[in-house]
Amino acid sequence: MLEFDSPDLDALRAAIQPDEKGFDAGERGVPAADAPDDPAERQICRKIVALGESARSRLQHYLEQLESRRGQLRGVSPVQDLNRTLRDAEVEFRRITKTEGPDLHEARVAAGRRKHELQDFKQRHHLRRAARYPEFGKKIVFGGVVAVLFLIESLANASFLSSGHELGLLGAYAVAFGISALNLLPAFFIFGPMSRRLSHSERGQQGLAGLCTAFYLLFAVVLNLGVAHYREVSGALLGNAGAAVVERMQSAPFGLQEAESWLLFGMGLLFSLGAFFDGRKFDDAYPGYGETDRQHREAASRYADEVRRVTDDLNEVRQRALDDFRRLVHDSKSQPNEEKTLARQRRTAEKNYTAYLDQLDAVVRALVAEYRDANHQARTDGETPVAHRSAPDAGLSVLRTAVSGEDDEGSSSDHDEASRLDEEYGRATDRVHQAHEAALSELLGESPAVPAAESSAALPSDAAPALPARDETLKLTGR
Repeated sequence: MLEFDSPDLDALRAAIQPDEKGFDAGERGVPAADAPDDPAERQICRKIVALGESARSRLQHYLEQLESRRGQLRGVSPVQDLNRTLRDAEVEFRRITKTEGPDLHEARVAAGRRKHELQDFKQRHHLRRAARYPEFGKKIVFGGVVAVLFLIESLANASFLSSGHELGLLGAYAVAFGISALNLLPAFFIFGPMSRRLSHSERGQQGLAGLCTAFYLLFAVVLNLGVAHYREVSGALLGNAGAAVVERMQSAPFGLQEAESWLLFGMGLLFSLGAFFDGRKFDDAYPGYGETDRQHREAASRYADEVRRVTDDLNEVRQRALDDFRRLVHDSKSQPNEEKTLARQRRTAEKNYTAYLDQLDAVVRALVAEYRDANHQARTDGETPVAHRSAPDAGLSVLRTAVSGEDDEGSSSDHDEASRLDEEYGRATDRVHQAHEAALSELLGESPAVPAAESSAALPSDAAPALPARDETLKLTGR
C-alpha cells in the first residue's frame, strides 16, 4: 500500500526561512508596488512543488506496477492453458504406449507361453496338485545343512582315523575329507535328485530311478562299512591296510569288532542319508515340475512388474494433468477478486496522494503568509504590492490531473466466465480420463496371439496361450 508522510512544516520553515526572506526583500522594496510577480515567493512555491512532483512520481510508479499486474491477470487464458495441458498429457500417453508397449507385449506373451507350458506339463504327467518346492531361503538352509554334515563327518572321521594312520593327524584329515566328499556329495547332487524320478509317470523313468536308488543304498553301506573296517586294520597294520579292508569286506563285511567302528559306520550312513533326502527335497518330488512352475512364476512376475510400471507411469501423467487443471481453475477464479483488490489499492493510493497535495497547499499558504507579513513590515513605502493582493498559487493544481490507468473492478460477466471455465474444466478432465483409459486398454487389453513363428514350434495347433485379461492384470498390480 502506497502512503505519503505528512510534510513537516517546521523543517520546511527552517529550510526556507520565509521571515528572513520577507524582511530582506521588504527592506529593498522588492517586489515593486506595481509588480505582478514576486520572485522570492515563486522560489518558496517551487520548493513545495518539488515535493509534490516527487510524490506524483512515486504514485505513477506504483500505479504502473498495479497496471502491469492487472495486465498479467488479463493476459492469462485459462481455457487455452487447459487445452495445452490436455494436449501435453495426450502426447505423453501416446509416448508411453509406443515406447513401453513392446516390452509389455513381450512379457505378456512370455507369461502366456509359460502358463500354457505349465498346463501342458500337468496334463501330460497327470498332475493335479500345485508344485511344492522350497523357496530360495530354504534351499540355502538345505545347502548349509549338507555343509555342516560334511564338516562334522570330516572332523569325526579324522578323529577316529588319526590314531592308526601312518601320516598321523594330517593324513587322517586328508582321508577324512575324501571320505566325506564321497559319502555326501553324490548323495546330495546326484542320487537324491535322481530319486525324484520314482514318482515319474513313465515306467522307464521309474525303473532307472529305482536302479540308481538301489545303487546308492549299496554304495553308501559298502563305503561306510569299508571306512569302519579301515579304522580297525589301520590301527594294527602300518602298510597294506587297503588290501586287508578288501579281504575283510569279502569274508565278513559286518564283522566289526569295536564299538567305535560301528559308531563310525552308523554316523557315516546317517549323514549320507541326510544328504540324500536334502537333495531329494531340493525341488518338487516330480522331476521337472518345479522348474516348469518356477519359469511360469518368473514370467508372470516379470509381466506383473511391467504392468505395474506402465500403470504407474500412466497414472502419474493423469494425476499431473489433473493437478494442473485444478491449479489453473483456482488461479482463474481468483482473478476477479485480485482485480478488485488492485482497483481498491489504486483508489487508496490516489486518495492518499490527493490528501498529501492538500497538505502541501496548506504548507504553501502558511509559508507565503509568513513571507508576506515580514515583507510588509519591512517595506518603507507602506504599500501592498500587486503580487501580494491575490492568494498564492504554487501550481499544485497541475499535479492533481488524473494519472494513467483505469479504475475498473472487473467485468460484469465474471459469473458467466466462471461457468464457462467450469464446463471447460469438466471437459478437459473427462478427456484426460478417457485418454488414460484408452492407453490402459491398448497396453493391458486382450493379448494378441503368440506369433506363428514362435507358437508353431512350442504350442499345439489347436491351443493358444492363456494370457491374463485386463481385469486379471490389474489384480496382479493391486489396482
